[in-house]
Amino acid sequence: MNLHPHIEEKTYIWTDDCPSYNKLIAALGSDSKVVSTHKDYDRVNHLNNVNSFHSLIERWYNKMGGVASKYINRYAALFNIRFQVGRMDPSEALLLVKSRLRGIKGNSFVTIERLKHERLFSPPELRWDAGQTA
Repeated sequence: MNLHPHIEEKTYIWTDDCPSYNKLIAALGSDSKVVSTHKDYDRVNHLNNVNSFHSLIERWYNKMGGVASKYINRYAALFNIRFQVGRMDPSEALLLVKSRLRGIKGNSFVTIERLKHERLFSPPELRWDAGQTA
């Protein structure tokens, strides 16, 4: 239940059939899928996909020399944009960033403080605490 404040309601959860997750799943009103043996695997429901993505994030955070939990949302947002543009041509990546910046209403002058509130690269799935991004 310690994870409860960090997970959105109705989040789809994969488990390894450990019964200790059942209370959390019920409290979140979430759907879940047990993936504990190869018989449970299919193209989408496969723990190797989750573990692989988690390893990518972990390696990136380790390159940063660790992550202060108070800044986890900033690191997650930066990881997200790097993940989105990682295989793009640099000019294509710049166009993506420009298109997101164009979506900001008001002045053409944009401050870092204002960008924090726009959540350009912090989609809901990367929110950490009570739905607030850094």
